Amino acid sequence: MVADIPDGEETLELCSPVKVKLLLHPCRPGHAGPALDVATFRKAVEICAEASQGWSLRTGARGFFSRRNTSCGLDPDDYPDPNSRRELLQEIHKRWESRPICTSVIIMVWQRYFEMIAGRGPQAEDAAVQNILRWMPLFSDKTLPSALIKELSKCGWVIRGNLDA
Repeated sequence: MVADIPDGEETLELCSPVKVKLLLHPCRPGHAGPALDVATFRKAVEICAEASQGWSLRTGARGFFSRRNTSCGLDPDDYPDPNSRRELLQEIHKRWESRPICTSVIIMVWQRYFEMIAGRGPQAEDAAVQNILRWMPLFSDKTLPSALIKELSKCGWVIRGNLDA
């Protein structure tokens, strides 16, 4: 069951059961991704929390209309060398500046996290982009929830569906 305490009240109100899906990241122990640095992940969340406040209908519409034109997933084969990956990282940063939709924040947190754990310098940036291409290969300003789940399921994320919360 899900519950809530409304603002200005002290009573816990039970809500109706809600169907949810859970997407498990590949950085869990015993899985294919790099080990999760919880402190760095929390910093990435804090940095991106501010951006999540400015939801954008325009960004949502861009995601809706682009879903029919192209796959929203980034193909690592399109970025075969450090120069192309450096340009991709610049494009990713530019897209972080767009006002977000719900999925934008998820994508930005993970991409920023991979950049933060890689460190600084050209080799670190290249390693960050390679992790982004492997584990979060999406543009934050045009990925809708269904596409997020579809693309991440292809690269090691595990979906658990129809769980009763």
